[in-house]
Amino acid sequence: MVEEITELSKTSDRKRKALKHEALRDETNVTAAEGVAEKARLKHEGLVQDLERAISASRGESFPSTKGRFGMAKKSGAQVRFEVLS
Repeated sequence: MVEEITELSKTSDRKRKALKHEALRDETNVTAAEGVAEKARLKHEGLVQDLERAISASRGESFPSTKGRFGMAKKSGAQVRFEVLS
């Protein structure tokens, strides 16, 4: 009887450790996936803003410049090309 209980204890301890390891691995995977999704969302938003600026520039509309570091105007590649062509 004691041997059976000892074996059951060892088995349950091994399963607990395996489940803990799997849960930590899954949590790491979820965190990494969330980071990739956030990075993709930010890139998408930036591309949408660049597209809107390019469309308004092609229509001849002016758009407010965004401020970058140190209060300097931040220009996208489309803005620079538009100014060079003008």
